[in-house]
Amino acid sequence: MPDSTPRIEHLRQQIHVLIDTDESLEDIFDLLISVTGIADVSTIQFLGEPLVLPKEMQAKQWGTAESVVMIAFRADLQIAL
Repeated sequence: MPDSTPRIEHLRQQIHVLIDTDESLEDIFDLLISVTGIADVSTIQFLGEPLVLPKEMQAKQWGTAESVVMIAFRADLQIAL
């Protein structure tokens, strides 16, 4: 089985180029990565979810909302934020 690490790293670099060229994505990325315990890879994975959250939310509120989503996902629950 071929090593997918170089492909994944290449995709991650492309994602960062996209984030760096879009101010709204960059703002969301910066908010997510500011949450304690969320690093680069997780931030990229979570990036789509906060796009539906209100822009007025602070970093702590984003973290809480993401935690609720993850708990619901693990419990196979359907919730609306």
